[in-house]
Amino acid sequence: MVRPLRTLFGVLTAIGLFALLLFPLPRLHARHGEKATCFWEDGSVSEEAFCDLAADVVGVTENCLVEVKRGTHVGHIAPSKALIEAYNTLRGGSLAEMLRLDGRMLVVWEMSALFRTFSSTVFYDDGAFAYTGPVFERTNALAAREVRLLNGGIPSGYLASLGAEKLHLSPSAQFSASMLLGSAVSEAEGRAPYAVEGNVIFLDTAGGRRLVAVLPHVETLAADGYDYLDRGALVACQNLRTLDLASCSMDLAALFYDGSGYAVPESFTTVRIRSGSLSSTAFYQCPQLKRINLCGVEAVEDGAFAGMSSLLEVHTPYGGGDLVGFSSYLAPCGCTIYRRVT
Repeated sequence: MVRPLRTLFGVLTAIGLFALLLFPLPRLHARHGEKATCFWEDGSVSEEAFCDLAADVVGVTENCLVEVKRGTHVGHIAPSKALIEAYNTLRGGSLAEMLRLDGRMLVVWEMSALFRTFSSTVFYDDGAFAYTGPVFERTNALAAREVRLLNGGIPSGYLASLGAEKLHLSPSAQFSASMLLGSAVSEAEGRAPYAVEGNVIFLDTAGGRRLVAVLPHVETLAADGYDYLDRGALVACQNLRTLDLASCSMDLAALFYDGSGYAVPESFTTVRIRSGSLSSTAFYQCPQLKRINLCGVEAVEDGAFAGMSSLLEVHTPYGGGDLVGFSSYLAPCGCTIYRRVT
């Protein structure tokens, strides 16, 4: 009886081994004792177990290395193909690609590094999503440092409610400056057709480059490199003091339009416009302006400075007959400079 049982066991074992060759088991998590080779910035190399790395993994670098920090020492671990694919998907993939992510294909220190890199990021595409470690899923996050707008727009006030400090715009994003209202966003990135230069967000279109928005913290702005400005482009800049524009084809207050009215900040007192033509209502709703420089402007309609009780100085290539209480003199550039005397 024993011999037949042994024979049967041997046959079943052989069948099992053969099945494993044909149908291998899914990859399992690395055991905590599994080793990783860490290359330290001081030139040394060490073999590290995850139990030793757990508290030292910082995240994933832009060139997709796992970064480790131990005291003042910084080291890096080479990534697996699975980590490279997952990182690149979270950095620039579509929502559909992100939803297919499975972090269980990563070794444990890679899973930890990827989670720490994106743990304070909300991805937005008709709803909020987050990378939770093993998978990518919907979230009800109440706070996030970074928001990556994948497609469409973001509800007004959402960036402010999260306390977001960084915004990334994907090609399919439909972005407007009103989304920045009241937010703490101080850094932005964009992929074509979006471009970010300094604190200014541009959109490249068939009709030219649009200046779409300026980040909320800006107090002094000199803007160049655009073909036209979006209505409401400066609405989030509620601490703006000084503005220098290459041109402006609309009334200045329209740059602060919030959808229902003109939110021109009281702090905004100095403006320079260097080209184009200005209508008689160019400074309507901007009575707080103190200094206006229009050197280089081709035309200024009569009455452009009427009713501006705060005005102290105007630099203009055209007359200002309505500026009662101002003295005037000819500047070296050929413009007339008016200064308040009473």
